[in-house]
Amino acid sequence: MYTVLYVEDSPTVFAQTAKMISRLGYFLYVAENGHEGLRIFQEVKPDIIITDISMSIMSGIELAREIRVIDENIQIILTVNQSESDQLLNTFDLNINHYLAKPIKTDQLANTLALCSQRLDKLKSIDSYKESQMLYVKALDSCPIIITITDANGNIQYINSKASEVTGKNGNDLLKQHISWLFESSSASKELFQNALINSQLWKGELSLKTADQSEIIEETLVSPVFGKDGKAEYFILFSEDITSRKEAEEEVRKLNAELEYRVLRRNALLDATNRELDEFCDAISHELCGPLSRLQGLSRALCEDFIEKLGDNGKEYLQRISQTSIQLKQIIDALVNLTQLTRRSLLVQDVNLSSICADVAHKLISSHPKKHIKFFIAPDIIVKGDKTLLKIVIESLLTNAWKNVEDHDSPQIEFGVARSNEKAVYFVRDNGCGFDPRYSDKLFKLFGQHPHTQEKSVATSGTELVAAQRIIQRHGGRIWAEGELDKGSTFYFTI
Repeated sequence: MYTVLYVEDSPTVFAQTAKMISRLGYFLYVAENGHEGLRIFQEVKPDIIITDISMSIMSGIELAREIRVIDENIQIILTVNQSESDQLLNTFDLNINHYLAKPIKTDQLANTLALCSQRLDKLKSIDSYKESQMLYVKALDSCPIIITITDANGNIQYINSKASEVTGKNGNDLLKQHISWLFESSSASKELFQNALINSQLWKGELSLKTADQSEIIEETLVSPVFGKDGKAEYFILFSEDITSRKEAEEEVRKLNAELEYRVLRRNALLDATNRELDEFCDAISHELCGPLSRLQGLSRALCEDFIEKLGDNGKEYLQRISQTSIQLKQIIDALVNLTQLTRRSLLVQDVNLSSICADVAHKLISSHPKKHIKFFIAPDIIVKGDKTLLKIVIESLLTNAWKNVEDHDSPQIEFGVARSNEKAVYFVRDNGCGFDPRYSDKLFKLFGQHPHTQEKSVATSGTELVAAQRIIQRHGGRIWAEGELDKGSTFYFTI
């Protein structure tokens, strides 16, 4: 219920009217003259003022004039005797809301106060609406993107302050302009954007916009139609975000990716060329050496069979060394041929149980060397996707290498397992054998490129075994590397 300030200098009229106002449920303030009424108004700010038009100390007209300066919307009711009607001419500029004739009747007072209450309700609704509108405007103005509202024809009805900040144009100058005027682009995107407005369609695309310094930026714009009850678009809401930096970053990433792709292709081409040259070299060497080697072995056998009795002890030793050297040379040639074939063999990808292969290889090594007491620790159920035949060669190479490394150790151990690095599986073969000088770890996977160690112990594997393992792992899209120290064992890692 609203509050009422009643100002009346006649005690009789005052008593009757004040009682009626209270009975109608209004909270009542009272004053005996205009001067006192103005003071109370300034203190309590009532919603409605009822004042007598003529009073000895500040008339109702003077009071109304003072109040109107302070509050334009307060409801003012003047009570007038018939003899005072000539004073009404002095009130026309005061925006008096209602007049009540004396003597005041209850129903007239009730109706007038009800009208004032309705008016106040409406003003409150308007104020509330304005506050909410201001809240929305503040919210939209604080957005870091351009927000625009247009009518059904695309004419700008509202645009937030971000647009003025970006374009340097006054917001009022943008109002009523067609939305397409804001964007400078003449691209196909702008045509699609205009078609979306014409056809009342949802649209998202990129448009160009000139900034205050005349530079061009790219705005990712979303056009959303708002439909009325008749199904037709009443207006459009547009959200435009500056994505220039993002586009520049994407272009930079694209260039980097293109450069990286070029480097990868170039590296792969060089690698393929190197492998082809190596294969051709191995083919040539194996073919060129097979004939002379066969003749050398034949002559060695003939010498042994026909002239063994004529050879002295030194001659027999030399003949034995020639025979052993020819056998070693034959093994190297065979290894080169096998290495060449590995690079040409097509992959047959399937599920491969590396744990099972390790167990089989370990069993064969133990069976062939029953006097060696070497312990194997094999992690169970390690399954990968790959070529079973080729991966078996990798396991055989690594376990055989580890076996040779630990055979002189007091408590020899070989372990096969899997670890995680950056969410990727890394498989390993670890031994506690002779190890190797870490300075020369890169020599391990080079054909005939092992570096001699300063100590007697070294990785005891042929030059082609680890090269073959590396080739196979590379063909599976992985990599292989080794870590170790002299007399502290070694670990060979690989990924697939």
